[in-house]
Formats: sequence, C-alpha cells, structure tokens
Amino acid sequence: MRVGLSHYTVNLLPMAPFITDLVITGRGAYDDPKDFGMLEPTIEYLWMDKETDILHIYGEFGTQAGRVTVEGSPAANVIWNSTHIQCASMPRKGAGSFGKIMVEVNGHKSNPR
Repeated sequence: MRVGLSHYTVNLLPMAPFITDLVITGRGAYDDPKDFGMLEPTIEYLWMDKETDILHIYGEFGTQAGRVTVEGSPAANVIWNSTHIQCASMPRKGAGSFGKIMVEVNGHKSNPR
C-alpha cells in the first residue's frame, strides 16, 4: 500500500500476517532503503564557546538560511552552513541566554535542544 504525505511517500510492505515494515523516502518512491535520510532541519549537537560567546550548532540544515531561536528569542549574527551554524555575540544573561534552541527553515522547525 502507498500513502502520500506532502512530498514524501510512505510505503507499507507486508512481510507476514500482522507484520508490516514502514519505509519513508524523500524521493517519492520505494527504490532503495539507503536513500532514507534525516529531515531538515535537524540539530545533532551544540557547543557554546564561552570565551567568544559563539554558539555552534551542528546538524543537517540545508543550504537555504533560516533562523535560530533560543527560548523563542531570535539569535543575531548568524553564519549559516548546511551542517554548521554559528551564532555570534550570544547574550550572557537575560532573554536568549538560556532555554531551548531551535532552527527553522521555510516554516519547518528542528528538534529542540
């Protein structure tokens, strides 16, 4: 059975009675399971350089720049790369100095970290 979800296709492959494998591919068809990848944006890990006040965010973000928020406050001075984001001049106290960090691209929000 094939079920469409936005620009992804979900294929349910029956293997035996009451056992079903779920395969999701971004290419719209079940061609090869190794084509499956992370959804963007995805934060893998963070590192805050306390000496320079630069927040380093590593993950899969795509090439189109989006925005970074810390507990809802937008980060300034953002340098964007598809796998590494740098947010310079992070505040040491007050709004944007602590809380959940999220990356947003084209309305798609990452996992909070």
